[in-house]
Amino acid sequence: MKKIFTSLFLCMSLLVFGQQQVALEKLLKLNASVTCFEGAFTRDSYVGATKTATRSMGVLYFKGTQMSMIYSDPKGEVLVLDGTNFTQSKPDGKVLTPNIEKNETFHNLHYTLLYSMAGKVAEVVKENQGKISNFKEDSKHYTFTITKPKKHGLISELVLVYDKKDGTLYSMKMIDRVGSYSLYTFSGTKKINGNIDASKFVAPKKGRSKK
Repeated sequence: MKKIFTSLFLCMSLLVFGQQQVALEKLLKLNASVTCFEGAFTRDSYVGATKTATRSMGVLYFKGTQMSMIYSDPKGEVLVLDGTNFTQSKPDGKVLTPNIEKNETFHNLHYTLLYSMAGKVAEVVKENQGKISNFKEDSKHYTFTITKPKKHGLISELVLVYDKKDGTLYSMKMIDRVGSYSLYTFSGTKKINGNIDASKFVAPKKGRSKK
């Protein structure tokens, strides 16, 4: 009986792995035709230490190796990535420009965001030195759960959900080691391969400070 259960478990594991590989390949193929992307998003944040939850919102723009998140609430918060530089503006006007080649945490966040938006799940896994610990598929979405080594970065787990129809990212959940998380979800109609004004990718400069 034990051998039968072992064989069944192995067969199920191989089946799920096969489905996972098909999904990874399909995402890359679909995203190869996405030249740019625009969509409204919400960010739900939970701080485990204080048990407090907050919601923010804005519009995300993505094109090649460029990405920006321009918030309407809180107004003044902006994140711009251009494949080389990481720039974050806070509502109080302070602008951070960490050197991603020297700062491991921001390097990890920078490329995790860009690879996730491009549907490059294997690259997300590699960047985080992690593994796909769970894969699920339903009629509308592919869901990949990526777990990371305990001593690598602040984030312990990523949950990436992709739209099966167009391959674009539907949601991303970033969980840290103490139970806090940020969940980004595209909350409205997405615009794919439209025209995005270049100004959307211009990093804010006022109050710039370097770390």
